[in-house]
Amino acid sequence: MSYVKTLEDVSPIPINLPRIYLLGDTGAGKTTIIRKILGTDSFNFPTTRQTRTTVAITEYIISKSLPFKATYIFKTVDQIKGYILEILHEAMYKAYTFKGKQEDQYKIAKYLKQTTDQRFRLYYIISEDFLFNICDQIFELVPLIENQIENLKKEFPDDEGEIETLFELSLENLKEDFEAIRDDVFSKIHKKVVQVCDGYDLNSQLSYYQYSNEQKETFIEKCKMILSSEKNSISPVIDYARIQGDLLADWINEDTEIVLIDGEGIGHDTKEASLLAPRHYEHFYKSDAIVLVEESKKPFVASGKSALRSIFERGYGDKLIVIFSKLDEVIPYDIDNPYREDIIDEVNNSLENVLSALKNEKVEILLKEDRLYYFSEVNQTVLNEETIDEFLSVINKAKELFDFKVNFIKPEYDFEMLSGYLTKSTERFINLYNEMLQREHWQTIKAFNRRMCWGIDGFRMFTPIADFEEKINEEIKLFISNPKNWNTEVTEKLKIESINHVKREFNQLILEFARQIMITKPTYNWYDAMSYYGSGSTFIRKRRIQEILNDAVPVDLSSIDAMDFKNLIKQILVEAIEKCENIA
Repeated sequence: MSYVKTLEDVSPIPINLPRIYLLGDTGAGKTTIIRKILGTDSFNFPTTRQTRTTVAITEYIISKSLPFKATYIFKTVDQIKGYILEILHEAMYKAYTFKGKQEDQYKIAKYLKQTTDQRFRLYYIISEDFLFNICDQIFELVPLIENQIENLKKEFPDDEGEIETLFELSLENLKEDFEAIRDDVFSKIHKKVVQVCDGYDLNSQLSYYQYSNEQKETFIEKCKMILSSEKNSISPVIDYARIQGDLLADWINEDTEIVLIDGEGIGHDTKEASLLAPRHYEHFYKSDAIVLVEESKKPFVASGKSALRSIFERGYGDKLIVIFSKLDEVIPYDIDNPYREDIIDEVNNSLENVLSALKNEKVEILLKEDRLYYFSEVNQTVLNEETIDEFLSVINKAKELFDFKVNFIKPEYDFEMLSGYLTKSTERFINLYNEMLQREHWQTIKAFNRRMCWGIDGFRMFTPIADFEEKINEEIKLFISNPKNWNTEVTEKLKIESINHVKREFNQLILEFARQIMITKPTYNWYDAMSYYGSGSTFIRKRRIQEILNDAVPVDLSSIDAMDFKNLIKQILVEAIEKCENIA
């Protein structure tokens, strides 16, 4: 996370505060829970929407001793312009397929609202009238696109059937037209940012804006203008936010000091329904408590099950707390007038079912009663006593986890056996990407390529850092979980704690390694792949991306060339164990 050093330099978190990371499906209630703890219901902050997930991760540093101050890390100019251009090209493609029919014109406006992964919502910043103005400009270009494609069919007769290739080339031929629209949109965004952020200019490099005010109401209103999941906010251009101050509900002990981290919804896209993004693991590692929020009415039917798997398989289960939200919406089918305990039993039955299913999949999960909490009627202005007690218990449990001393006894491994565990992981990874590169639309591949240039972990189904870590973890988790010996007498409980510690350290190091070999080291090659246009450019870009990944990851782990790679994995595991010893 490139913004970490900047944040720690300009707005460091006090070292004595427990960190609580909230995650869960979009709409599960994470942000509502944070609002209740902050006591900011009357300000409607943070804003909540059932279908709109948190995109800019926000940290709330809560302490009476801290002044009201907010620090915002912005996306770069290159990123913002890149997102705008993606939106314009997608809308142009739809307009072309609609053949420029006037009655379809307003259908195009919806494609101008946001990127296809919904992580850059242009319509928050740009007015609806201006969006329709862009729509008009795009339809004016339809005849030019059609004319370009007809001419290109004559120039490249072999590509006549490849309309997508010809469309991409026509976009390049009309590059100045699209860049003029892009720059006009960017100008509107920049003007809005300058207005909201007291003259702050968007930058070509990582940059930040800070705001402070002694008046709570004024401070929060400013935060809303920047962060809200609403129209007229500038949240799409915010990459990360850190907000601090005396933000605590009056029903919570006034000497409470904590850090709440509102993470992005894990059900935001179909890929993350089965595989957590690396950004979550980085927050897991730094947090003292991981709070998974699940809807009581339908727990673990979306992304929660895979989140449980990922948390425990990577050694973070010791930090886990589960909140079942919206308990009041559960109606047990066989009880007419159920008590709270009856409803909780119903929810726990669902939990037992998912734990049983995971056990059948060889994932052993232990969740004690003191890690399970049940919230009801959280949307009400005044919380009921049971839910207040549950809130306070969660905060106290997080404090306990913060105070918990890590115990570690070094497990001994036969590293000569490690090679036997690493057999198919890289082959599966490369095959996965070869298949996706052949299957996915050229615009999706280009958007993925662009994010690799920016150092962003992925785009939609293309998440190479997470996929690499998953494939390696599938094989090496058994090795880590089964050391050949221990260097002293150790209880079963301490064995589990020690192995989980190794898994956590290995998880962080393998993610760092993946970024190094697939993003940092081949940065120039990603820019090179992005530079292609014209006839055959889609094919060349796909081949170039395949080359980048093949250079980073050996396909055949049984080959002589793969020995260095296996040694690197071994070194990472050795380093993970050494870090455990140094921390304990």
